[in-house]
Amino acid sequence: MRLLFFVALLFNFQALAAESRFVPHWTASCHLPSHKLEILFRSTSGDPTNDDMSVTVTWDGTKSSTLHVKPALFVPMGSISDAKIPCGSVNAFQFQSGNILLLLTRDDRPSEDRLTAILLNGRTGETMDVLYDLGAHSGVLRVIRDGTGFRVLLNRRWLMNQNAGEFAAVDWMLIKEHTGRISHDWENARK
Repeated sequence: MRLLFFVALLFNFQALAAESRFVPHWTASCHLPSHKLEILFRSTSGDPTNDDMSVTVTWDGTKSSTLHVKPALFVPMGSISDAKIPCGSVNAFQFQSGNILLLLTRDDRPSEDRLTAILLNGRTGETMDVLYDLGAHSGVLRVIRDGTGFRVLLNRRWLMNQNAGEFAAVDWMLIKEHTGRISHDWENARK
């Protein structure tokens, strides 16, 4: 009987941990060498599970603009990286041009989380480009600086193994900036 109680308690804690992702309003602060960004995520209905969050960026405490991304349930996500800008629970990276790459995680329940890439002008904070669906990832995001761009580890496709079942085949996605636009390609496609 005690074992049943502890198993039920364990599942209850796991459910509570999952609920913490569903926050109707949250903010991330980014500290660039010469600028400060505030990124506000807000559910218009007050219920983030409606997938209706908008994203607003405030640049240096003065200029605010709503990013042109489809509403979604955006969730905080950390990363392991050699190039990350201190940005709290949002992943931000700076290209050599000074422009900013935001990688926002959106909950695609019941599937894996998906990544949205946004390119911001590093001087004005204006949106230059948006890729709404860069791909799926599992767990903590992994990002590595690669020359003039970045490599992000994503789930490229799903494979089936008779003994192990279904699993994700991962690959590195190379992300670069080209004339104010985001370019991307799978690393294995380049070989």
